[in-house]
Formats: sequence, structure tokens, C-alpha cells
Amino acid sequence: MSELVAMATIRNLPMVHPVYKLLVPHFRFTLEIDMLARQLLISDGGSLKEYTAVGGAATLEFLRKASASLTYQDLCFPDDITGRGMDSVPGYYYRDDGLRLWDIIHRYVDGIISCYYRCDDDVIRDSELQSWINEIIVFGHLGDEKRGTLSPFVTENLKLLMDLGFPHFFSLALELTDFVTMVIFTASAQHAAVNNSQLDYFGWMPNAPVGLQRPPPACRGQCSERSLLDSFPDINATAHGLATLYLLSKKPSDFVPLGSSAEQHFTETVPMEMAAHFRGDLKRLSCDIRARNVDLKLPYVYLDPAEVEDSMTR
Repeated sequence: MSELVAMATIRNLPMVHPVYKLLVPHFRFTLEIDMLARQLLISDGGSLKEYTAVGGAATLEFLRKASASLTYQDLCFPDDITGRGMDSVPGYYYRDDGLRLWDIIHRYVDGIISCYYRCDDDVIRDSELQSWINEIIVFGHLGDEKRGTLSPFVTENLKLLMDLGFPHFFSLALELTDFVTMVIFTASAQHAAVNNSQLDYFGWMPNAPVGLQRPPPACRGQCSERSLLDSFPDINATAHGLATLYLLSKKPSDFVPLGSSAEQHFTETVPMEMAAHFRGDLKRLSCDIRARNVDLKLPYVYLDPAEVEDSMTR
């Protein structure tokens, strides 16, 4: 998703466009990391094909099945939480931290959008903006492979966008704010929540073995220590799987926390003040999360803004 939006941004929005300035820090290394994933994970000879039971072809099939049910609501965090009936589940810190982080990002984006678009008509008349969203939806939908190397499977993920609630034209400033918020949240917070926790969970191999050497039991009570050991993958496959998880979860040496990019594209006073408020809100949330985690037997750290990277780099 981030690669698709990144390419559309580069192709349609000039560097002086406010939406370009808002988004470009969140695409740092996105194209590079996706290229490495295609080369080292899902390609022939890649880790998924060589060391997992799923394999390369089945991975793409899983992506196709996931795309068939992907909706815009799924990518908008508050709507997703409500849609899955998780509003009132106690001790759900992914929800609690995520909702606060979504609100902080949304306030920042809304302030910037309101600064440059005084009314909805300004949004409607922005031809560059409309071309941008049109390319995100239509190019992802059509899947014209002759147009370049956007991604070999990006169209598999996005074929049903127009039928599943995704906007294909902005007529309201609020629609633009929501969409940009979704893009930033997905590229930073959502990625941190699902990516950075991998080693903590999968590092204990029985939680999620890369494959099984025997069929799983069909009835309860049939497992024994011996049958489990015989079913688990061999040491070679396990070691390669854990090495991949380690690399995907490892904090990079040039880590840039959310909102802390050295690329300050806005030079006007009001947007710069809003960016300062944004960083202040993130710092306060970080302090609140760390204070809460002191009393937790198992702290939830993945959506602490100080641990959320500004873009997908791993």
C-alpha cells in the first residue's frame, strides 16, 4: 500500500504541494525495502519459498484472498476497531495506544489541510490532487503491467479498491484528511505494531513454526512430546526463519522516530507551528505509555511514538 501511494505521490504531486510535503517523509526507504522483500523473501530462492511450508506461489495466493476482503474501513484504525467489535475489550493496549496515535496524526493532518484548503471547493479544483487519488485507485485497479515496475503484486492487493469504500475522487477536505491520516498511520504506527513485534512472538518457535513435517492431529488429546518434536521443522529451516524475523524486527542504526524526520519540507510559520505541536503531542503520549507500562507484567511498547518509525525501513 505504501509503495503504491509513494509512486503516485512522486508521479503526480510537485514537491511544493502540501500533501507531498506531508507524506514524503513517511516514504523513506519504502521502495528499497519492498524491492529487498521481493528479492529475498518471496522470490524463487527466497526465504518464504525455501524455508516455509507456505512457499512462494501460495504466498501470492494468500495475498489474493486477503485483497478480496480488504476495505477502506480495514485501513482506518478507529473504524477497524469498531468493525471487529473490539471497542470495549479490557486491557487491549494496541487499541488504546493506536486510537490516541490516530487522533494525534489526524489533528496534525487536519491542521495542515485546513491551512492550504480553505473550503471543499479548493479540494475539488486541485487537479494534481485528483490525479493523485485517481492513479492510486485506477492504476492499482487496472494492473497494466506495461507501465513499469510499481510492484509485481501490488495490483493483486488492490483490484477491488473502488468497490470496497476507497475514495476515487476528493470532494471534501475531511475526505482528504482521513485518507492522508490513513496513509501516514499505515506507514508508521500500523507497520510498527505488526512488524516490530514479530521476533517477540515468533522467537519461541512453537508459537508459529515455519512449517510442519507431519499433518496436525485431527482430534484432541492425540499430541505427545514425541509427536510434537516429529512435527516441528528441522533446525536448518527454523534457524533461517528466526534469522529472517530477527532482521525484520531489528531496530535500524539510522532509526527516525515518528515526527522527527530531518526533512522539514514546510517553511511557512503556521505549518511549522503545527509540526511542533505534533511532536509535543507524540512526546506526551510516549510519556503516558511508559508510565502505564511500569505497572504491567507484560508491557506493550510497540505503539510508543518513540519506538514507532516515521516510515517503513524494515
